[in-house]
Amino acid sequence: NKVVHIVDKVGADKGVYFMSNLNLRQLNHDSHTHQLITRVIPIGKDGLTIEDVNGGKNYLSNHSYSDKVIYGIWNASNYDDATKLKEDGERYLSSLAVPYQTYEVVVADLFRLSQGNYFEYNLGDIITIIDADSETRVKQRVVQRTYNLQEPDKDTLKVANKDRTFQDYYKR
Repeated sequence: NKVVHIVDKVGADKGVYFMSNLNLRQLNHDSHTHQLITRVIPIGKDGLTIEDVNGGKNYLSNHSYSDKVIYGIWNASNYDDATKLKEDGERYLSSLAVPYQTYEVVVADLFRLSQGNYFEYNLGDIITIIDADSETRVKQRVVQRTYNLQEPDKDTLKVANKDRTFQDYYKR
């Protein structure tokens, strides 16, 4: 009797930050490029390609992270419109053209500790991590939150620059 709710995006950027001398207790960073692609060839229904709407090229490129050409093929057999295939291919490529970065942070939940209206954040919200020791200043989305009910100054967050797909959760 479990229910799965699937939404496109939740949360907002409320300006909440975690700073090493204030509410950031511990910071661990992980990054990988296992699925990094800088050039993709989108293929739609019945072999539809994007040459007609992409200046004669059958591929899309995004070199925002790396100048290397790393090919991938995106089979999107439900597309029968080349323009829509190109638009969604660009969106697909933009998520794969940068490495997956996650941060696991232990934080003090100042909202619960002070009973105030500041520093409130929830799952899906964009937060800023500022750590002088590692010279880190990043904005990331909260993808997992673990409450420490007995010690609210030791909550654990997992923040990432990319959302996990349904397939990622299914594999796990």
